Order: sequence, then structure tokens, then C-alpha cells
Amino acid sequence: GSLTRGARSVKGVKDYAIPTRPISNLISRIEEEEIKLLKGEEKEIHVVLVGCGIAGIELALAIKGRWSQLLKSATSKDKVQVTILNSGEEFLPNESELCRNTLQRILDEKNICIQHGSNVNYIERDFIKLDNGSFI
Repeated sequence: GSLTRGARSVKGVKDYAIPTRPISNLISRIEEEEIKLLKGEEKEIHVVLVGCGIAGIELALAIKGRWSQLLKSATSKDKVQVTILNSGEEFLPNESELCRNTLQRILDEKNICIQHGSNVNYIERDFIKLDNGSFI
């Protein structure tokens, strides 16, 4: 099967990321992380997805919905922050304006942020360093 782009070349991917490829391993890897979340003491989490295509957006929405329910508290405060990193400067440039606007509205409603012009330099447990020198 194919490998996620950067899986071998970006420092930290092996230790701190959940590659989407091979796709046959994705669900079990997500479930492993869910078990860690439920056992852990994390009060809030920040999920960062690299790639802003339709599949990345779908995965962001699914994780936000599923993990927000898993970590729901009596305060009803959303404990799951999701950011999508887009290497390009434009959101879904090959889609219609109606499609882009609709998806952006849905992402805004779910408090999912897209950060454009973002390429990963390396990953650590508590942060990601981007090529432009900034950290997430």
C-alpha cells in the first residue's frame, strides 16, 4: 500500500502522528488513540491534520465530532480543538465557490480552523514546528 507523504522524511511522524495510509490501519490507530484519551488525564486536546483536501476535511469533521463526544464534560465546554494545515494559499482551489463557501461555513460552525501556507518541519509530543518557523 501507499504511505502518507512525509511519513519517512518528517521528524516525529513515526512517534506522534497517525498516518492515514495505509488506510487499512487508520481505524485501529484512531481507536488506539481513543483508548489513550479515555485513560489519560488530558483536559483538552488539539488535533492537527496535515492536508486540506476533501479527505482531510472529512477526517477533521469526523474526529471533531467523535472525540468531542468522548471527552464531553458536565461543563459542556468543547475540549477538542482541530486545526487543518493547508500547504496552499487557497482552500480547495479546484472546487466551486459554492462548495468552498459551504464547507467553510460548516468548519466555522464546528470551530475547525484551517491554517494556509503551512508545511510541517518536524513534530514533537506537544507541538509542531512549521517551515515558516511558527509553532502549533
